[in-house]
Amino acid sequence: MVKAMNDKYAVDHPGKKLVDGVGMQGHYNVNTNPENVKRSLEKFISLGVEVTISELDIQAGSNYQLSEQLANAQGYLYAQLMNIFRDHADHISRVTFWGMDDNTSWRAASNPLLFDKNLQAKPAYYGVIDPDTFIKEHKPDSRDAHHSTAVYGTPTIDGVVDSIWSQAPAMAVNQYQMAWQGATGVAKALWDDENLYVLIQVSDTQLDKSSANVWEQDSVEIFIDENNAKTTFYQDDDGQYRVNFDNETSFNPVGIAAGFISAANVSGTNYTIEARIPFKSITPANEVKIGFDVQVNDAKDGARQSVAAWNDTTGNGYQDPSVFGVLTLTGKPGNPGGNNPGGGNDGNGTNNNSSSNSNSGSNGAGSPSEITVSADGVATIKPGVKVVNGHALGTISSDTLNQALKQATSVVSGKKQIVIEMTSTPTGVHSYEVQLPSHSLRGQEAFALVLKTKSGILHIPSNMLSNVTVNTEQVSIHIETDTVVELNSVDRERIGSRPVIHLKLTAGDRVIAWSNPKAPVTVEIPYTSTAGELAHQIVAWYIDSDGRISPIPNSQYNASSGAVVFQTTHFGTYAVAYVSHSFGDLASVPWAAQAIQHMAARDVVEGVARTVSLLRRPSPEPTSLRFW
Repeated sequence: MVKAMNDKYAVDHPGKKLVDGVGMQGHYNVNTNPENVKRSLEKFISLGVEVTISELDIQAGSNYQLSEQLANAQGYLYAQLMNIFRDHADHISRVTFWGMDDNTSWRAASNPLLFDKNLQAKPAYYGVIDPDTFIKEHKPDSRDAHHSTAVYGTPTIDGVVDSIWSQAPAMAVNQYQMAWQGATGVAKALWDDENLYVLIQVSDTQLDKSSANVWEQDSVEIFIDENNAKTTFYQDDDGQYRVNFDNETSFNPVGIAAGFISAANVSGTNYTIEARIPFKSITPANEVKIGFDVQVNDAKDGARQSVAAWNDTTGNGYQDPSVFGVLTLTGKPGNPGGNNPGGGNDGNGTNNNSSSNSNSGSNGAGSPSEITVSADGVATIKPGVKVVNGHALGTISSDTLNQALKQATSVVSGKKQIVIEMTSTPTGVHSYEVQLPSHSLRGQEAFALVLKTKSGILHIPSNMLSNVTVNTEQVSIHIETDTVVELNSVDRERIGSRPVIHLKLTAGDRVIAWSNPKAPVTVEIPYTSTAGELAHQIVAWYIDSDGRISPIPNSQYNASSGAVVFQTTHFGTYAVAYVSHSFGDLASVPWAAQAIQHMAARDVVEGVARTVSLLRRPSPEPTSLRFW
């Protein structure tokens, strides 16, 4: 339209434009594809007009609720957009945010802005002020698709759970796409030479199909991408199959209905769905991978109040197969991959489908490791710990870790959670070391690992070593508190008696200089604030080998857990410090004082004089507070 108007105007006004500027309203959500924003921006730029980004906000969450995962996803998209705008800065006159804090936004319920209702900086803020760092330290969870297996076998499709289903591993359908967390399910998959079979057992509190919209009824949806191409649009091999608790079906596209059979069995407010889905474009065989997902729709009073999925948290599965998980066909007799179909016999005469809540396994050092599974499905390993001269050593073998993974059912951000607990150690321990199989940290299997010690807690991604070459079977992660650091008097005073820890990774006698931007580790350093300390001025510092300190912008004090929490992409020495700044010109903006002090304690902003003014004064001097 702009081009047509300018072309017409130029006929009578050569060299002039009727429209010389365009504003792009930036009302996005966390599922917005930044590439589409970039394409639109570049189309406007190609017209030779001035472009402004107006009304920028990004919806995340609902009902005024924002989970940590969504907050980071929001910050990640803000960072991506800021990089796009920076790359095209010569053609963009300004970027305008549509409000400052969530509470005053026109979309307050979906938390769209950089500061929360209490005027505290959100991850979105940090994504805007330092996009590159935020992107490095906050890779989205969607990068790791959920993986499971379908076992060879043919069930009867009647809504009754045959014994053959016990061979298939369970897939927890509990990744919520909406703020409300309602019905959940457990899915299993079997296959034979013609069909894929899916069992879904749903736990619900009430059943409702009163809505005319089939997706707003209590139902399950099965998503298939036979060639696992991960395209962002449906192809001929892709399909969405929906069955409600009354066994009423619907399909996308409609043509995939041929050959589909389902059965439903209701028990109180819970129900079971069995389905047979014919393979249409592939020849099924062991080790063939297909795109796969399962979704549970929870309805109430004619509306869908909750959506849970096995893999997808975006809600785009109905149009975008790239958000599906991956299902590997296995277990057909006489073929590779048929010896251990997702459980059952492991080839050593041991049945690994045990449902007991406690187990033990060798830790590779001669002492047993106890495995317990909590009611919420978190598997905890308590290794046998050897303490020598204040050094506590625990070893986790591959067998022990594999047993814990098989028993765990809880899923956090699409991954099973394994806790290694080394907190029952005697007084005087100042160094903790846990030995782990190196292959378990190369990202071959997605799980969340938590190492708990008295000196600190580490949340370790299973792809921690994805960029490291390790030639040993075991690696060791160390948490040490006997570290000696040389600091100047000012920095030493800010640390005082607060904890200092040293983190390192070793393979045998060799220290590995670990650094992986794609696998940030979350660190919790135990600390209880003292009287007079303000939580927003308690920070974590990184201290290099020369004693230079770097405040960690994402560090926060969590009073409820009694710890300073931060993310890092490298190991080294970290300390808890108290940094208090006061600015004389904050009296006129008391609503912003805490947020500014929070940023100043982390060196995000600086003052001309710490007790005089917040503003840095370039030349020429600004007339108002601004970020640049």
